[in-house]
Amino acid sequence: MSTTLLATEQELSRQMGDFWSSVTTGTGSSSTNIQDTALKAKANDWITDETYIMITDSTADNSTDEEERKATSLDNDTGDLTVLDLSGDPGDGKTYRIHRQFTASEKRRALIHSAKWCFPHIFKGIWDETLDIDDDDLYKEIDISALGLAKNQPHQIWQSSDKTDDSIRWHLIRKYTVDKDGNLWLHEGTCGYDLRIVGIGYLDFLDTDDAVGTDWEDTIDIDSPETEILVAGAAIYLCNQMIVPNFTSGTSERWIKALGYWQGEYRDRCIKFSMTPPNSMVSWGV
Repeated sequence: MSTTLLATEQELSRQMGDFWSSVTTGTGSSSTNIQDTALKAKANDWITDETYIMITDSTADNSTDEEERKATSLDNDTGDLTVLDLSGDPGDGKTYRIHRQFTASEKRRALIHSAKWCFPHIFKGIWDETLDIDDDDLYKEIDISALGLAKNQPHQIWQSSDKTDDSIRWHLIRKYTVDKDGNLWLHEGTCGYDLRIVGIGYLDFLDTDDAVGTDWEDTIDIDSPETEILVAGAAIYLCNQMIVPNFTSGTSERWIKALGYWQGEYRDRCIKFSMTPPNSMVSWGV
């Protein structure tokens, strides 16, 4: 269960009414020009000062893949779209998209921000059985800071003498504390037993090595319908960017209305699609 950053950006664009995708046609394209017969159906003033293109055909062996450039003008007689210099000629049959509200990179930043901002409605589930209770661990700290738990706080801690044997039951540990540095202090348990740590953490887009990344191919560990919450959170971020004081009053008023819409969408989607965390077991008498 995962979704690429590019797929979430495309869904964000669709829901914000800013999705247009097509393919270059003919031999008229160049490093400063995209030729597409589909553009003949568009008015020349469809291209505004805020219009950008992004080459999205990552399957082709071409240096222009995933490049973003500002579009400056359209000639709908020929379907020629003038853009600032690409690193090469995109050629014929190249998939690209036009962004008229926000650039692809602006939407990417919004989605990366939203991944954490939407916590705890969407989260990374954590189930770790790599730690154990050594003879010296009882009443001493066990570092759990690397597990990725939100605020280093687990929902459940269990112990078992052999996690490879399904017939051996896991027993819940209730007496423990976790300090600000993510050190677990056990006040009960049996030395030599294995530990199971269960909880939730913040989401990120990750590469194939599970490192935090920003490439379009990087993935987040949720799928539809949870991505509906992510998209709404990203839309709120973008609306907020458009109502800061450096924009004109007319522009701000329009985006204030859009912000109200997306805040309502976010609330509704959280009610419908929020993920269910594991039960939180309280720590007794510590």
